[in-house]
Amino acid sequence: MKLSKTSITTELVGDIDNLFNTINDLKRIGDHCENISELAEIAIQKDADISEDGVKAINEMYEKVKQNCEDIINVIKDKDTTIANKIIHTEEQVNKIEKSIRRNHIYRLNNDDCKIDAGILYLDLITNLERISDHCANVAKRVLN
Repeated sequence: MKLSKTSITTELVGDIDNLFNTINDLKRIGDHCENISELAEIAIQKDADISEDGVKAINEMYEKVKQNCEDIINVIKDKDTTIANKIIHTEEQVNKIEKSIRRNHIYRLNNDDCKIDAGILYLDLITNLERISDHCANVAKRVLN
């Protein structure tokens, strides 16, 4: 706020705006991580059981989201456009995985292969993972602009 009251170049205003937005995205990633932690605690308390297929799908999604989180550090530090493009591509893959997980989950629910309580936790987990990846992509897109 103090910077906005000083005379700064238009370019610097854009850089500051990007930094504020990046900080907001990083904060939101942290919020989603907290949500996942809370979901894990609930799953443990309720002894929620996720099918083997469900666990496999989550692990696939998690690995891609984790890679985006690791890559975003280098994007912020080095403004590496190659890595930024990789993050955006991986985010598209995460979106496809999420849609596939949701379809398969509905199939398991319809066939009574999944309990409702565990299913809700499962959907909340994939939603949070997907949003983490979204925030990584937001930061990557700023580097490309």
